[in-house]
Amino acid sequence: MIIKRTEVENEKVIVFKDGSMYIKATDYLGNPMDYTSDVTSALSFPNTINFRNSKRVLSLVYKGYKPISIIKKTIYEVHEEDA
Repeated sequence: MIIKRTEVENEKVIVFKDGSMYIKATDYLGNPMDYTSDVTSALSFPNTINFRNSKRVLSLVYKGYKPISIIKKTIYEVHEEDA
């Protein structure tokens, strides 16, 4: 039986998707240079107001790349077991 369950958000990031691939790197103008199919190696930006309004993020949005929010959580559970 679960006595207590707690979810903790570890990381909130934004990645950009182009078709079925994630953007891995951009040049100084914000044009994608490299793609990956693995979301963990994609170029990620912290999901904070400063980064959401940055030039690189806004240029990718204006160029039509789809932003995806990724939230990594850790779940802690306290169980009761018979001894």
